Amino acid sequence: MTGSHVKRIVMALSLMAAAVVPASADSYAISINTSSTGLNLAGAGEMVFELSIGPSTTDDIVAAISKFNLEGGTPGAVRMSQGVTGSFTGGSTSLTIENLYQTSFYDQFVTFGKALSLDAGFTFTPPNTGRPDATSDFRILLGPPMFTTGIDAVDITYDAKGVPTITHVDAATVTPTPEPGWLAAAGLLLLVVLFRLRRLNAAR
Repeated sequence: MTGSHVKRIVMALSLMAAAVVPASADSYAISINTSSTGLNLAGAGEMVFELSIGPSTTDDIVAAISKFNLEGGTPGAVRMSQGVTGSFTGGSTSLTIENLYQTSFYDQFVTFGKALSLDAGFTFTPPNTGRPDATSDFRILLGPPMFTTGIDAVDITYDAKGVPTITHVDAATVTPTPEPGWLAAAGLLLLVVLFRLRRLNAAR
């Protein structure tokens, strides 16, 4: 295979990746050991999912929560802002939070079990305003019922260019997970590479 062949393949793959892989989507598997000595959240408590944005509500971001599991706990009464669809009641395990306001929230009283786990996916349009305050922030706050200052268990912040910064307590894990679009794109790119190599080898 010549250098020009390799260069053409790399250029073609780069163009295809840009076309089929969404750069503005992230997904994470989140697990919080609520029974750990550091959190000590056994029994009645409260959890808040909060989505905040920068200086403008045009800085679009949507948080999709799925596979929610209290792992031995039970959900209770719910309070939520506008922009929230769904709830973790009646056996439901998913909800969506949109940034209709500067801060949108989902607040639920719970009886904590041994852990809390969920998948969190984000789709967004980075504002690219160049201002350091043009950020989007997703937080999971935990604490006793009617807490005034909760434990900031997980915090995922996107800057003006859509680059995430993730912080969490020691009892939590936040693991990036591949989007289905990424997996499909990887498979498609692999097929293209194999097909191209086969044609080049046959031509020699």
